[in-house]
Amino acid sequence: MSQHTGGCCIYFNSAEWAFESALAIQERVEACIRERGSCNIFLTGGRSAEKLYRQWFGLEPFRNSLLNCNFYFSDERAVPPDHADSNYGMVMNSLFQNGLGAAKASIFRMEADSHDLEMTAVKYERLIGAIDILILTAGDDGHIASLFPGNRSLFEQTRKVVVVNDENQSIASRLSISPLVIRQAGQVFVLAPGLKKASILNIARKDQNNVLSLPVRLVLNACWLLDTKAVD
Repeated sequence: MSQHTGGCCIYFNSAEWAFESALAIQERVEACIRERGSCNIFLTGGRSAEKLYRQWFGLEPFRNSLLNCNFYFSDERAVPPDHADSNYGMVMNSLFQNGLGAAKASIFRMEADSHDLEMTAVKYERLIGAIDILILTAGDDGHIASLFPGNRSLFEQTRKVVVVNDENQSIASRLSISPLVIRQAGQVFVLAPGLKKASILNIARKDQNNVLSLPVRLVLNACWLLDTKAVD
């Protein structure tokens, strides 16, 4: 493992990326519980996240810490919780192993299958207090949560949860945390294994203020969890 400052980039061996990343996040969870007695964690979606979650559930310290953890979601598609595209469904199947860990933890689903997304966004942001750990996945196009390049949600300054629609209909309606929540989070981890994610990070560093074209620029000072494939 190697680490660099200026943000934080941690490189794990490719084969061990999910396991080592889970260890790194769990270390911060335990520190937070020691400091505050509890830990508020925001979860992300994506294939990389699913791999990490399965390894994370396998850690005994994680299972032992569940009673002291509150889990929220950074974004969700407008689908039922049992839909194949649901982040909630994926998390329940991987991080909580089909309910084995869910009974101990407090889990707050983002109900994006509601018929009134605006009202659901308002209700969800009322749940949001201190954000101890925010986990995000870097998309190949540079999006994070459901904040996509060029989307007007990137301009939001007051709301914590926004409805994301795309005028070109290239993405389905979603709920997402706003840039405000990202800026207020205590510790942000960005999941970015593989060459494509490393390339996005390198591009983002070249024009750091242009968030509209690459939303990952919002988290350049976060802790990026990469793998050794990203090393030149």
